[in-house]
Amino acid sequence: MRGKIEHFKIKTHSSQLSLFPDENPNKLLHLNYCTFLGVRYNFFNNHINNLLNKIGLDDLPVLLKDLVTIRILEPASKLRSLELMEHYFGISHSRKTYYKNCSKMDCIKGFNRK
Repeated sequence: MRGKIEHFKIKTHSSQLSLFPDENPNKLLHLNYCTFLGVRYNFFNNHINNLLNKIGLDDLPVLLKDLVTIRILEPASKLRSLELMEHYFGISHSRKTYYKNCSKMDCIKGFNRK
């Protein structure tokens, strides 16, 4: 209520224009013609990739680094992680690419088992 009183005082006692006109705020953005497209987590993705590079993992395949990043954000299976990468980061890896690179990642997986 206090804000309305102050707004009224400014409007009636000064020649200063209001920053917030009395119009409907939806007219400013034309919300009837807008569509929410979603949110991307590029800031998170960039920082995790920078961290991976700083700790010496910059020579890993891009797909593997992307899987690491998405699984930090939301742990899931590898195939579900491919879908989540598209949803959260806008990064697209096909299943074909994943299976093609599986042999490279299996040697890394085998290294972790020793």
